[in-house]
Amino acid sequence: MIAMAVLLAGCAGPRVSQHSGRAPDAVLGAMGEPADHRVWAVVRPTVWVEATGGQIVDDRITMAVLNRDTATWQVASRLNDLQALSLIDALQQAVQRRSAANPTSVVLVESQEIPADLGPNGVVSVAGGAWQVTPTEGALIRLDLVDETGHAHVRVVTDILSAQDLGRRLGLIVRVAG
Repeated sequence: MIAMAVLLAGCAGPRVSQHSGRAPDAVLGAMGEPADHRVWAVVRPTVWVEATGGQIVDDRITMAVLNRDTATWQVASRLNDLQALSLIDALQQAVQRRSAANPTSVVLVESQEIPADLGPNGVVSVAGGAWQVTPTEGALIRLDLVDETGHAHVRVVTDILSAQDLGRRLGLIVRVAG
C-alpha cells in the first residue's frame, strides 16, 4: 500500500499551466545549410511557447518542413480541417497530372524570404499563412506558403511520393479528429 502511494505521488510531477489558444498561422525559421535533408512533418495538436514563457495548445494541424539532421522546423503552418481537406484535394490533383514518380524522396526548399532580424525564438510569423499547390514541369510538385495578401514567402518543391504521403498523413489526422 505504501509502495503504491509513493509510486502515485512520484507520477504526479509538477503541473504545467496550459491554455487553449491560437498560435501564429505560420512561422519561418532560419534557412540552414543547403545540404540538409528535409522532410514533411504533420502533427496535431501543437504546443507553442510564448515569449513570456506561457504555453498555448493549438488544436489545428501543423504542417512543417523539418530539417531531419537538426530536428528543427524551417517553416511551419497551421491548418484547420477544411484547409487540410482542400490541400489534400490539391495534392491529389497535382499527383494525377504527373506522368512519372521520382524514385528518390525530395523535399527541397527552393526559396525563402527571411528578414535579417529574426523575431523571438529565431522565427518570423506569417499572418494568414496558407499553402498553395502549383503544377511544375516533370515529376515534382511545388507548394508555396503565402500570407494573407497572397505573397509567397517560401517555395517548397517535393516529389510525387512525398506529396502522396503528405496527403495521406493529413487525411489520417483529419479523420482521427472528426
